[in-house]
Amino acid sequence: HTQTIMAEAVCNMCLQNIPTRSLMTHVPVCYRHTSLSDGVLPLCTCNHCGGRQTHPGDCLSPSNHPVSSTTTISARGQTFSLEKNVHHPPSQPEHHHPPPPSQLEPHHPPPPSQPLPALPAHIQPAPLTSQLVHPQPRHPAQIPVGPHHPPLPMRTDSPPHHGPIPLDKLEFTSNKGRLWINDKYIFNLKGLNWFGFETANATPHGLWAKDYNHFFNFMVSNGFNAIRLPFYLDLILNDSVAGGINTHENRDLAGLSSLAIMKIIVQKAADCGLLILLDLHSFRPDSNQADGSWYDAAHPEQIILKAWDNIISMFANQWNILGVDLKNEPHATTWGDNNPKSDWAAASERIANYIHSRCAGSSKWLIFVEGTCSSPSTHHGCFWGENLEGVKRRPIRINQPNKLVYSPHVYGPCVADQSYFKDRHFPENMPSIWDSHFGFIPSTTGHAVVVGEWGGKITDKKTEIWMRKFAEYLARRMPDQFFWCMNPNSGDTGGLLKDDWITP
Repeated sequence: HTQTIMAEAVCNMCLQNIPTRSLMTHVPVCYRHTSLSDGVLPLCTCNHCGGRQTHPGDCLSPSNHPVSSTTTISARGQTFSLEKNVHHPPSQPEHHHPPPPSQLEPHHPPPPSQPLPALPAHIQPAPLTSQLVHPQPRHPAQIPVGPHHPPLPMRTDSPPHHGPIPLDKLEFTSNKGRLWINDKYIFNLKGLNWFGFETANATPHGLWAKDYNHFFNFMVSNGFNAIRLPFYLDLILNDSVAGGINTHENRDLAGLSSLAIMKIIVQKAADCGLLILLDLHSFRPDSNQADGSWYDAAHPEQIILKAWDNIISMFANQWNILGVDLKNEPHATTWGDNNPKSDWAAASERIANYIHSRCAGSSKWLIFVEGTCSSPSTHHGCFWGENLEGVKRRPIRINQPNKLVYSPHVYGPCVADQSYFKDRHFPENMPSIWDSHFGFIPSTTGHAVVVGEWGGKITDKKTEIWMRKFAEYLARRMPDQFFWCMNPNSGDTGGLLKDDWITP
């Protein structure tokens, strides 16, 4: 049997159905009503039980509704249905647990009456919509997209798809400034970060409060299609005892090591049609702020490559690995100065080519390269990982150029109060700054830009203003991104869930 992750939401303003797993519509209002002035999206109607909710599609509890025969991912104007067997973990009783101490860190027909016969794994296309609307920001429950933009016409270079695509032929590429499926269909990425594997717990955070299926239900119900999964290097080299797990809620995780749990999380994501970006966040647990380069004294480049070999041996045959983020926020590096000890541009090329050379599976992975901080020097200050101005003079050149993605991290006043946040023209001054730091890349290099981290607390007025402006910029310029983060326990930004790990 197989599992569905597609539903329809009903627009609360015009009552039109919205395919929530379409990457074109991510909020419970259709494209005619994406401009909301009060900052809070209206309630949505569940398609099965009529319940009112703050998210589109089905209720959060999948046990309330039947499932159908396909798992899907979507590209521009197309839905690709992935049919394959799915393991369902045993149902688990509900237990109430008080929140743990704060741990801070910076549409488908009904199912057939008879079970479907076993099918080989492949992707089936289905028509979805003939119009593209601007993707929404990554905090759909709170942030409107900003000024209303009319729908854009369907791209003529993303043709209708007919016939199955075998999973082993599924491939993501980066060219013409966008992400593509098999170089034919534009792919809009709506991702989030779920951190924890890079911490001392060595597991995704929140498993002390709810079972992991709860978090996948949240992601699916809100139209996400990708997860950026941070980890620390020593975990990949040596594994670890998993911590921070409520085994009453997560009985099938009891007694498992961290890497065994990582494999379960990645496979569960595959069952839900969610892609994974593996992010080398730090070398040791909770050491990301100190790890400003791609290596250190205890982890020379050969050890880094050994860790990537381990990752490849774990996941080379996993269809839903979108790619790898070579190093989180290499803020202490330089760009293009030919210094072998600090040149991040040269190092990223070596590591990327190594990963692609290891086997057929890893040769398909996208390579995400983040920016530096202060190299080269910029007119405006950059956040860690944001500075990609060096690409103007020294672009990354790898053996498979259609696998390169640039991935800046962009934050607002809640993380650091940069001088341009105090400018009298704020926030209208911001688009030109973002253009200077990374916005020029798609048009000048042809490579996609996927923002790997952005977010903040909209309870802070200036941060809310910044987030609205950046969401508008992304919708107009480069819609692919991973929001930081789902976790509520990110000290400076908060997350998509409240402290109970349940409430959006």
